[in-house]
Amino acid sequence: MPTFIATPSDIVHLQAEDTRIQDIIAAITDPDSAGPALSKISKKYEIKNGILYRRNDNNNGNPLLLVIPLNLRHEILYTNHNDPISGHLAIARTLDKIRRKFYWDGLKKWIRKNLEEVDQEKPVLVATDYATRWVEAKAIPSGKAEPVAKFIVEQIICRHGSPKYLLSDRGTVFLSKMVTEVLQLLGTQSIFTTAYKPSTNGLTERFNKTLADMLSLYTSTSQKDWDAFLPHCVFAYNTTIQESTRFTPFKLVYGRDPVLPDEAQLLQEMFTNYGVQTQDTVLRIREQAQKNIQHQQQRDKERYDKKQREQAQKNIQRQQQRDKERYDKKHREVSFNIGDKVKVRTPLRQVGKSEKLLPKYFGLVQHRG
Repeated sequence: MPTFIATPSDIVHLQAEDTRIQDIIAAITDPDSAGPALSKISKKYEIKNGILYRRNDNNNGNPLLLVIPLNLRHEILYTNHNDPISGHLAIARTLDKIRRKFYWDGLKKWIRKNLEEVDQEKPVLVATDYATRWVEAKAIPSGKAEPVAKFIVEQIICRHGSPKYLLSDRGTVFLSKMVTEVLQLLGTQSIFTTAYKPSTNGLTERFNKTLADMLSLYTSTSQKDWDAFLPHCVFAYNTTIQESTRFTPFKLVYGRDPVLPDEAQLLQEMFTNYGVQTQDTVLRIREQAQKNIQHQQQRDKERYDKKQREQAQKNIQRQQQRDKERYDKKHREVSFNIGDKVKVRTPLRQVGKSEKLLPKYFGLVQHRG
């Protein structure tokens, strides 16, 4: 849950899901039921309006530190480190910023461990819809099964529904039990690219290159903030006309063109009577896009066939040249003088006999010039 929309009742609910926090609250509300160790620890905490706080032992920060439940810690870290307004600061400064306001057991160790993982090179997971060319992309903390499965559910299923097929490379994560079971539950069939042949999923491979080129224009010299620009680059790609479909992916998905920030103000009057596209219009646009894809594929095939024919002709010419060179190397010129005895090659045909078995040369005869 984003921290900027979390209400006090949300905090109460999330703290109630954290067993460690509930143990401390129980020790405060019913000291007799708590053991000596927990009773001693609970004296450092207090409850206000049903929310657990820890008293701040130093003069830096708030006098009461909100105790953060387990399910909210990653959001706290993102807000105070990864978010563009947080500056992506180093571990020490991020840690100082967080512990001025919040507390949980092992906070320093947890922050250090997770920031070291966050500041490593993070993989980007990319999904491309072959029908519309729509792209979903997200930086994930690791290439392990859990974040990949979460991406499939949240970025694909929850936004677009279950695909019939999911084409991926043969990475171990896509062959893992977790991802396989998630896809089976969603009714999606896994298919895999040919080993060592990334062109099998050429559409995604081309987008990866385009994305890298786009991000390189915005990321800082430290290259630690590239993920902050990822959603913007993906949006730019999804709102750009594709050569194959001749439509933007956005229009093929939503049935309309996006209203960009400059249009929202400059063209406000034009959009006053801008109606919602009907389902028939959406279907018509998609049918036209499919025709455009087929036409593009046919043009690509014709270009490919032409290149293949040209290449075949070049191969023939090269082979003929090699054959000539080989013949010239082995062949020796023979000259005859008048009066030399020679054999004469005279093809013959006889009824009932095979030409291949008939003698080909006759002689010796005298060469007369």
